[in-house]
Amino acid sequence: MKRAIILSILALILTLSGSPEDKKIRFGAHVLDSQDETLQKVREMGATWVIYPVLWRDVEPYPGRYNWAGLDLTLQAMEYYRLNTILRVDHPPAWASLTPYPNSPPMEPDLYAQFLRKLSSRYKGRVKAYIIWNEPNLAQEWGGLPPDPQGYTSLLKAAAKAIRESDPEAIIVSAGLAPTNEISQEAMDDRIYLRHLYEAGASAYFDVLGAHPYGFAYSPKDPRGAHGGLNMARLEDLREIMVLYGDEKKEVWITEFGWTTEGYGVWDWAKVSPEEQARYLVEAIKIATFRWPWVGLMAVWLLSSGEVEPAYRGFNLLNPDGSPKPAWEALRAFARSSPFIRRDLPPPPSSPQRVLILAPDQTIHLGDSEYPYPWEPLHLMRNPSPSWEWSFYVHRPEDKCWLMTLELMQSNEWGNALFLNGKPVAILPAEVWEGMWVNYPVEIPPGILKEGRNEIALKITKRMPPWQHDDLIWDDIQFRNVILWEKACP
Repeated sequence: MKRAIILSILALILTLSGSPEDKKIRFGAHVLDSQDETLQKVREMGATWVIYPVLWRDVEPYPGRYNWAGLDLTLQAMEYYRLNTILRVDHPPAWASLTPYPNSPPMEPDLYAQFLRKLSSRYKGRVKAYIIWNEPNLAQEWGGLPPDPQGYTSLLKAAAKAIRESDPEAIIVSAGLAPTNEISQEAMDDRIYLRHLYEAGASAYFDVLGAHPYGFAYSPKDPRGAHGGLNMARLEDLREIMVLYGDEKKEVWITEFGWTTEGYGVWDWAKVSPEEQARYLVEAIKIATFRWPWVGLMAVWLLSSGEVEPAYRGFNLLNPDGSPKPAWEALRAFARSSPFIRRDLPPPPSSPQRVLILAPDQTIHLGDSEYPYPWEPLHLMRNPSPSWEWSFYVHRPEDKCWLMTLELMQSNEWGNALFLNGKPVAILPAEVWEGMWVNYPVEIPPGILKEGRNEIALKITKRMPPWQHDDLIWDDIQFRNVILWEKACP
């Protein structure tokens, strides 16, 4: 009798908590790239949130050496398309990994925390939330090691402390757990894993519970417990655990959900038709809106342009040629008309615009000489390295005046040239600066810049023949801190 009463109370909390306003859900997509085609499709679909995976190994391949430029551009692209950004951070570099397997936990949680401190400090106020790892209840996402809830809690604790120190406003989301009934060295039932997290004190270190309630081959309308619990209503199992441990005030963010139209390996049984995929995705959002008011965000897995891994391809809302599948069309029609979808667009850019194209801590070295400090290794680690190409975003550049500044070191030859959108805009001065950084301004002629994505390139020239010898043919130049400024017109 007592157990029945308790379960009835839990059911009431699960289904009736929250006000009608709380039922508005943030709608987003999990993306694997930041191409214009991808982000345009996200916005056209009616989503205003994106989850983007950050591979630690790509940003810090060697201890203390950070390649931020790619992520800087990604954040700039997200902001141009006015998308709220969530970063999922995992895949440490080899030097920090506990095992040689992919996505190994770090040797020490503090190594991960140090990286997150750098990351959250750099993008303070620009990244809305951080997801701490991915599906750690699977050995394949835990470096081939058996799932370890206590180990993940230590990682979460270190990460949370670092982020809260660097960006107190950022939301910390626990790793979405893979729905599985398995209990082995390869996987741990997500419900059991979550209980262990609470027993280890993990609740103090996340603001929102992340969840991956995949539907597999089944309708989201199927009840809790059907199909061995491997359906979307399994989410209620996780919520019940949250309530039991006194965490009912926290939201659940569905950071991955979806259905696949292509079977892959042992998951061939889970495929659905394109029409079922479309219908199930829309129904899932409706169900979460009306039945689960504690769900604050739903991000569909996935939306990405071009080719993706075979295991992911069937989940994609786009075909390999970039054309939309029925699921994208269905979500677009629903999201644009539903009163239950939050349309929380970030504000437009402030004016006058200041566009950081290359940060002060991201130095590019072009040429064919391997000089010691203060010179950086040659660009892309190739020799010779005669050119650099990059991108940046501008809002409404027409009828405005622009100035570009860049810091240069030791441009010796006449002929090193700067290009915007394929057009030459400056020949850099030929001077010997003896290892000194100087600031160089470039007036940008009208009509060069365009709305949205712009291309920049710097191409160096060869040394004058008398100074060419052995394999030293090219001039050597370094530059950094490239900024585009909107200025008052004369």
